[in-house]
Amino acid sequence: FQNGIIRLKLDGRRTNIKSQMLLGFYSSGLALSRVDIHCREIEIVIHYNVKTRGQVSARASAEEVMNLSQGRLSSEQFFIQIGY
Repeated sequence: FQNGIIRLKLDGRRTNIKSQMLLGFYSSGLALSRVDIHCREIEIVIHYNVKTRGQVSARASAEEVMNLSQGRLSSEQFFIQIGY
């Protein structure tokens, strides 16, 4: 947690990036609903290693993440809103 941004770093495979992003954002939203932390954004960073090392990241506002975790947004709507 730094400057109002929560950064979650994950290790993964290159074949399931979108599902890992969804799980990371969804889990972050659940955690935010259970604790009293105020943040602006959530950033998910996925590191993968397939022949060469790489990383993919995405950011979403805390409000969008909360809407996802509380079922007010479908996964498709969420990814459209964050431009992923």
